[in-house]
Amino acid sequence: MTHLDDGADLRAVMERSVRDLAAPDHCGPAAIASGRRTRTRRRLAVSLTGVATVAAVAALTLPTLGGSDTTTPEAPMASDPTPAPSPATPSPAPDSPTQVPPAPQGWWDMPSTQMLGHLRQLLPEGVTVVTADTTIEGVEPGEDTAGHGSLSGILSAGTGSGSFQILMWPPDLTTTGLPEPSTTNTGEGSGQGSGVTTATAQSASMQSRIKCRAYHDSCEPITNTDGEQVGRVSATTERGTLLYEVTLLGANGGGLNFTAMNSSGEKPGYEQPSAEVPPLSLDQLLALAEDPVWTGFRP
Repeated sequence: MTHLDDGADLRAVMERSVRDLAAPDHCGPAAIASGRRTRTRRRLAVSLTGVATVAAVAALTLPTLGGSDTTTPEAPMASDPTPAPSPATPSPAPDSPTQVPPAPQGWWDMPSTQMLGHLRQLLPEGVTVVTADTTIEGVEPGEDTAGHGSLSGILSAGTGSGSFQILMWPPDLTTTGLPEPSTTNTGEGSGQGSGVTTATAQSASMQSRIKCRAYHDSCEPITNTDGEQVGRVSATTERGTLLYEVTLLGANGGGLNFTAMNSSGEKPGYEQPSAEVPPLSLDQLLALAEDPVWTGFRP
């Protein structure tokens, strides 16, 4: 996606981008605690500012009201209330929540140009790449615009043309550390791929990505030889656009998502369908996603 037309577009993109995600369990309490600390500091700062302002005004006003009388005020009587102590200096805020370490390098850092080369080799006969975007946006002038771990563009097939997107996700270290690799076999694929998918223990957010949702028109889980779910194959109609998706858990805690739709637009529903169905069938998309070449990159 290279642009957003208006606020409605932004909301639609954000909704689609995060609707498969679940916030880590610790985020809620941490955010609430952090918000309470911030609000407390702000209230205290405002209170201290108000006390200082009142004191300054009183210092200017009292001599005027008393004229030239400079008599020293009487000492407080024993029965007078004890003067309130001055506001205490705010105590330092508790340490901020532990910083999440950056994701380690891995196969999910594959250059987009290399992803494009693999895609062209693995596409079934009759399906070709029309355009492909291997760059990233939003970088500062002079910075590298080469993409890593993502690829999007348009495919052409006998059924018509349509957009595609390939995403590689690094491990989510907010809920778990990097797991130990444990390769499993999902069975033979139906295309040029070997049908072998490496999967490991995953964080809660990665597990959430492979769940079937109510908004899916159809959804089938992908399981390994042990019967554990390691992905999903789904079809969804979004604002008149038909999307086929394959989401898989990958090696070392990462994940993959392959999407093909029957519109050549950048966003579902913003252009009329360019074909009745996406340029890759669900079986073809699954065979493409299961090929081990996608998790074979080494930085």
